[in-house]
Amino acid sequence: MNNQTKLLLAITLSMTTVFISSSCSRTVEDRLPGDWNYTETGTSTVTNNGTVYSDNINITGTATFTDDGTGSITIGSEISTITWEVVEDVISITEEGKQINCFITTNDKTLQEWDAEYEETGADFTFKTEIKITLTQ
Repeated sequence: MNNQTKLLLAITLSMTTVFISSSCSRTVEDRLPGDWNYTETGTSTVTNNGTVYSDNINITGTATFTDDGTGSITIGSEISTITWEVVEDVISITEEGKQINCFITTNDKTLQEWDAEYEETGADFTFKTEIKITLTQ
């Protein structure tokens, strides 16, 4: 095999590898539909008139996501209906009219990890929650 043929073969193999790698990259929308084990961990902090109360969050259950952007989260015997939408690296989950935007940190076939922060401020209080949502199959 001459050098020109070797070079052509190397370029063809490189292009094929790039094409296969890029075509195998799956989006959250592709991987999310289905049933998942749901874990939510983090902290919740309330500051009320200068007094700070903090609590750890550790919630487990199951979640179901469907192709049409709807689904449910089950914690114990409580089932909540949700809608979901992904825009770039953020997934928005809406439950009972309340939307939480999560940054997608891991997007694997059997593992999804998302981080979120939520803050609400009133006249004499601040409520802040930082959570990590982990989905496993």
